[in-house]
Amino acid sequence: MSGLADIAIGLGWSSNATAGELQSAIAATLATAGIDDDRVCCVATIDRKDNSPLIDTLAWPVLTFDAEDLARIVVPSPSDRVVAETGTPSVAEAAALLATGAGGSIVVAKQRFGHVTVALARSDR
Repeated sequence: MSGLADIAIGLGWSSNATAGELQSAIAATLATAGIDDDRVCCVATIDRKDNSPLIDTLAWPVLTFDAEDLARIVVPSPSDRVVAETGTPSVAEAAALLATGAGGSIVVAKQRFGHVTVALARSDR
């Protein structure tokens, strides 16, 4: 699917995260996977980040999902800590999968970079 925007970035971050950390974490994850940023269709996260000023620093459209919807998604790397903080076992992986729609698959399982967690999913569309 090269040339198509078929990759969703799932993103979670703590309140201590900076715009630079978000950008570095995204860039490192894409580079490790060998994915050019023109393949990215969107960034997806939990709806409690709607008002975060960091949303405006992202280069792609941002989709948000509530914890209940995220919790319904089966992910490869659920976290008890994330459940305690957000009410869902996954933000990055689940949001990426929801953003890709039915048939999407994880390309890069969650990767933690300090205050930021990133996962990548590919749409089958």
